[in-house]
Amino acid sequence: HYEISIVDDGPGIPNEQAGNIFSPSFTTKSGGMGLGLAIVKSIIINAGGDISFVPGQVKGTTFIITLPKVSTGK
Repeated sequence: HYEISIVDDGPGIPNEQAGNIFSPSFTTKSGGMGLGLAIVKSIIINAGGDISFVPGQVKGTTFIITLPKVSTGK
């Protein structure tokens, strides 16, 4: 499989929100719809992969995406 890590240095994800970040309609932003990560997860799952995250020690978050390798038949 392929593994892609996306790292940011933002404020991080508080523990009390960690279980909800991939849920549709969950947002911490005023005016946000809370669809971004839910859509991302749906696309990745439909492709046979998975997405998870690891909170940073002090700040930031690392998202880890795994996707299956596709055989080209060559």
